[in-house]
Amino acid sequence: MVIEPRRLLTVHLMIIAGLVLANVPIAVMDGLGHYNLYGYSRLLRLEEEANIPSVFSSLALTACGAAAFANRSCLPPDDPDRSAWGLLAAFFAFLALDEAAMLHELANRISADLDLDGTLTNLGVFVYVPITIWLAARLLQFWLRQERRLRAALLAGAAMYGAAAFGVELVENELLSASFGPHDLPLRISFTFEESGEMLAVAVFLYAFLRHFSTMGGGPLIALTVQDDRQRSDQSGPRDSRG
Repeated sequence: MVIEPRRLLTVHLMIIAGLVLANVPIAVMDGLGHYNLYGYSRLLRLEEEANIPSVFSSLALTACGAAAFANRSCLPPDDPDRSAWGLLAAFFAFLALDEAAMLHELANRISADLDLDGTLTNLGVFVYVPITIWLAARLLQFWLRQERRLRAALLAGAAMYGAAAFGVELVENELLSASFGPHDLPLRISFTFEESGEMLAVAVFLYAFLRHFSTMGGGPLIALTVQDDRQRSDQSGPRDSRG
């Protein structure tokens, strides 16, 4: 199977558009007081956990981690960019785990227990602030060394993800503090901007990582070898029993 970055980006964007359109009837029926729709709403709500959009997002983040690791593997051990690509791979792998397990949502329980409101209604969004600042400082020199198109893509992806994951969620905190519920139209619109913005940012990252990989020669994205344990034992040879 051959992956063409531009074609994959097109398919990726089409899936995101489909998920957004699938939420239009959910918003309409929420306004009419019908929240379940025989399981359709839970299955396709963009902000819901353990459903189709969340699985899709987790898989896309995992693909970003794999592509970043592939870029790392193409570089010699003494290349200064090797550690940066490895850091990006680990970061996206963690984001994929967070998307699947909703780890940052645990911080929201703290704000609920403390009865916080306003900007601090949900503290989960603030978990990534120090991590993001450290990551930006750590990767600045790496970013400056890249060619112009990759720099632009990385900057665009980071700006989009930050605006969606942090900026829009702050708006949601204010809406929740103003007594809007998750089924009210202002929050439905906000959820759509947040989740689709994050998805679009990940699509940009994945395209940029894969395109960079292709410019370095391409090839198999992940090289894995499965070896029989018995074969490995045979290759090690008989042990010398002499004392």
